[in-house]
Amino acid sequence: MLENLQSVNVFSPNLSEIISNIIISLICSFIVSVIYRYTYKGPGYSESFVHSIVFLSAITALVIMVSFSVWLLEWLQESDIIKLLLQEQ
Repeated sequence: MLENLQSVNVFSPNLSEIISNIIISLICSFIVSVIYRYTYKGPGYSESFVHSIVFLSAITALVIMVSFSVWLLEWLQESDIIKLLLQEQ
């Protein structure tokens, strides 16, 4: 049973899910940057700040996907659920 639990792919997104997550994050950050552009009441908005909002959201989406999959796999391997399943054998 331990071999079966270790071979489970907990969270392995395919290429289409990765691309869709990045596209969704880019759309959301584009909306935020447009709102910032039209509501900023300073001497002039920073175009480099708007670009960094858009690009950092895509990077953050990738980091969250990777860190969540690693965290979930470690949590499942160390959790009491697996220990209880192994004790039942």
